[in-house]
Amino acid sequence: MRILAAVVVFLTIVSTGIAQRPLPVAKSPDLLQPGEQPYLKNARQITFDGVKSGEAYFHPDGSKFCFQSVRGDCPHYQIFVKRFDGTRLVRISPGNGLTTCAYFHPTRPEMIWASTHLDPASYRPPPVDRSARYKWEKHPSFDIFVSDHEGGNIRRLTDAPGYDAEGAYSPDGSRICFTSQRDGDLEIYTMASDGPDVRRVRRAGRRCRWSRWGWSSTCRSFRCSCSPTRTARSSRRDQRTPSRPSAAPRPGSRCSWCS
Repeated sequence: MRILAAVVVFLTIVSTGIAQRPLPVAKSPDLLQPGEQPYLKNARQITFDGVKSGEAYFHPDGSKFCFQSVRGDCPHYQIFVKRFDGTRLVRISPGNGLTTCAYFHPTRPEMIWASTHLDPASYRPPPVDRSARYKWEKHPSFDIFVSDHEGGNIRRLTDAPGYDAEGAYSPDGSRICFTSQRDGDLEIYTMASDGPDVRRVRRAGRRCRWSRWGWSSTCRSFRCSCSPTRTARSSRRDQRTPSRPSAAPRPGSRCSWCS
């Protein structure tokens, strides 16, 4: 994955709706889970409204962050941008359907995100799930869109049948890596930042997703499923050491680097 400035968003259920108030400060060792203390310091809660929030990333200048949240009248995640000083909160996505995976362009005032808002069938509330496991619906109507940081100038970048989401810009902003099911299984693709020149990265016969760019704009990391008897390993062609993954690979997964 390229260097991520990922924001850890701690979840609370307080209220719905968009709040325009100074950012509260909540620092406590209780925010960290057992075993996280050696790796995380100065944990601070930065979202307080809505049913749940997550998938957050810094803007390159560190002044704001994008995230997805269930709040207001929509029963699904929508994309928001919030300033760290709490002075502004903007909903980026249209407010209908499912959304996920927002990401800021490194130099232009643009951001990408995935949404099903063009499919009215995706507007209905999600089915009640009483299990404790987190489940993500890979809805076939997901496509990747680009907009400005106010939710304006929305343009569709993908239109192939099947799930298209989980996008991220390369460090130079020239390309986007993303997950797609357009060829029948989850695989990693890249495309030019304005949508054309789609290239499939791997033909491994395995389900691959969650790609991110590495230190340079020629290296990517991604996770693929494989036989549980195979060990997790990594390979790379970039000469610099990538950032440490946020979690160890699970059995049946493999992290890879390629050019």
